[in-house]
Amino acid sequence: MLRAVVTQDSRVKANFADNTVVVLEKSGAAFTVFLPPSNRTQEIQFQGRSQLRGVAGDKADPEPVLQLCEFATSAYASKVAQVLSFRNTYIEEPYFCPLLLSPEVGLQPFQTRYPLPSVHWPRTVAEATSARMLQRA
Repeated sequence: MLRAVVTQDSRVKANFADNTVVVLEKSGAAFTVFLPPSNRTQEIQFQGRSQLRGVAGDKADPEPVLQLCEFATSAYASKVAQVLSFRNTYIEEPYFCPLLLSPEVGLQPFQTRYPLPSVHWPRTVAEATSARMLQRA
């Protein structure tokens, strides 16, 4: 991760060396990946002169990919885990995701910059709803 920014509404935007951009939604539960345009080119001979052109069929801008963090595919898991780890360091309401504990990702265990004196998980959906712990997408 080259750079990450936390916005006022708690979204996180991170840029990577391969020009991939990962944007975490404010709760941390979902992300969008913006892939860089294809750099594939081919040399074409036109009237005795060489020209470089994009390979036919390539899209200039690939479609963004939207996924839930908990189910991030292996193509994005490492990057998403890095962004989540960054987010949890600087946001007061951390988001725990099993992806962070995955040995394939290779990050340290769940960390925050803030001390967590106690942790509570609701027993039922009704309890989570009444305590405003549950968000609807």
